[in-house]
Amino acid sequence: MKPLILAMFLAVMPAGPQVPGKTTDHYAASSQGIKQNAQAKQNPPTQSKSVKEPAAGEPSKQDREEVSDNNSIKPIQVREFPSVSITRDWMDYATVLFSGLLIIVGAFGVCLALRTLKAIEAQGNALILSERAWLVIRPESFTLQPSAKLDWVVTNTGRTVARICKAQIRCGKYDVFNKLPDVPNYGNPIDLHKVPIAPGESFKLWSYIETEKRESEGLTAEDIDDIKTKGRDLIAHGMVKYLDAFGNPHENGFCYLYSIAFCEFRTYLGAPAEYHKCD
Repeated sequence: MKPLILAMFLAVMPAGPQVPGKTTDHYAASSQGIKQNAQAKQNPPTQSKSVKEPAAGEPSKQDREEVSDNNSIKPIQVREFPSVSITRDWMDYATVLFSGLLIIVGAFGVCLALRTLKAIEAQGNALILSERAWLVIRPESFTLQPSAKLDWVVTNTGRTVARICKAQIRCGKYDVFNKLPDVPNYGNPIDLHKVPIAPGESFKLWSYIETEKRESEGLTAEDIDDIKTKGRDLIAHGMVKYLDAFGNPHENGFCYLYSIAFCEFRTYLGAPAEYHKCD
């Protein structure tokens, strides 16, 4: 019986000492906790904004903007170059002198090279001329007597073949009133169609003997007497055009005067230069 009474007595006794002004009721404490939790849900606590202060030694935003502006690329304007003074020594003058000598030597070498080229070209032209064809036209053997025609001989005196294209020949009696004109008048041409003439070969042509009265009847006894005793001249002149072996065109002209003393035609030295034109 005593143990049962002791157990009941312990159950009725409070768990700890009472604090003044506060209830020791367990249910009161629970009710107060519930009330506080409801009030906390209705009025949530406001969070205070934390301001981050820059650490010691860290640049501020304004300083960073100033540094960025200073690092940006800016155009550089040069208004005036600085003056530079150069002092020359003997090496500079020696270099200029040596350069001048080189220029003079080079110019001298160029002149020699040009002269050599001209000499080579002249030698080449001389070789071509020495090997080219040359056509000579002259009257054949002639006896001064009444006749109407004069025979001509065309001869290739060159070293290569000539192709004769055209020939013009005339023969006539001239006096102080019927002089040889300054510009040759060879008459009607004779087309020969590029007939080849080998070196040393020749062929013949003929022309009428003209007088101041007749063009085709030839010389009469009276004309022969005028030539022998009255100073009349019997002149034959002609021109021939041909191609050489290189295909280059050429034209040779000739003029002859009948000599009473030698009884033959000889080169007329008193004729104008156009009558002896050759190329």
